[in-house]
Amino acid sequence: MFLNGVLCARTALAPERLLAVLHTVERRFGRTRRARNAARTLDLDIVAYGNMVRADPGARHLILPHPRAHLRAFVLQPLRAMLPAWRHPVLGVTAIEFLGELGGHSPSGRTVPVSRPLHRSARPLKKVVRPKNAQGAATWPV
Repeated sequence: MFLNGVLCARTALAPERLLAVLHTVERRFGRTRRARNAARTLDLDIVAYGNMVRADPGARHLILPHPRAHLRAFVLQPLRAMLPAWRHPVLGVTAIEFLGELGGHSPSGRTVPVSRPLHRSARPLKKVVRPKNAQGAATWPV
């Protein structure tokens, strides 16, 4: 069983520093990087960093936007719920449009919001911000 999620955040960290922080979190949860695409206990990625595009083949650890995010419904579904107007900075396509091409289904077929920490060391959120549709109603697909 896998738990997939997407976090939308603002940060003052440069993308490289943010990735280093994410790798530190992975290690604290027991992840070791032995082989590419090996089984792992935790996998944290930067899907996009604003509209930044980094396609330098030499930047093997950080390519922005994530080169396979648009192919993964488990990334696109929560992204669509949080940022329905987001457009891929290279392809110019929204998460909704990508999902239409993929058939719109994640492996579980569900997107579940998490409004509490997943680990006891995480700080609780002060306020949960739920995305709203054009009519102002909160939207969380479940």
